[in-house]
Amino acid sequence: MPTLFISHSSADKIIIDGIFDLLQTGGNIRTEELICTSVDSTGIETGTELVGWIHSHLQDTDLILLVVTPNYFASRFCVAEMGAAWALEKPVFPLVLPNLPRDIGSVMLGRQTAVIDERGLDDLR
Repeated sequence: MPTLFISHSSADKIIIDGIFDLLQTGGNIRTEELICTSVDSTGIETGTELVGWIHSHLQDTDLILLVVTPNYFASRFCVAEMGAAWALEKPVFPLVLPNLPRDIGSVMLGRQTAVIDERGLDDLR
C-alpha cells in the first residue's frame, strides 16, 4: 500500500490538520496511507521509541511531504527528517508557507518547491 509521510513541526498542528483533511477529501487518500505524528489515528502510540518509529516509517514510505514553516526550521528533528529523506533518496514534495524563501536549505538545494496556497495544494493533489 503506498504511503505518504508528512514531515512537519507539531507546533503547526492547525496547518497540518487542514492539509491532512485535504489529502483525505481532495486527494482521496485513505487514513491508513498517511503517516503523521500529530494526528492520533496515524501517529505514534504512547510508549513507542520515537526515533526508531520515524526511521522505520521514513524508509518504508513512498513520498515525503515536507511542510516547511518557521517552526519546521526551528525543529532539529524536522531538519533531520529532511536530511533523512535526502539520504534515503526518497521522493519529496516540499510545501512552503507563503512569505518564506522558496530555497529550503543546502540539503535540498535547487529542489523545486510549492507554496501552501491553492496552486501548491493542487500540485500536491
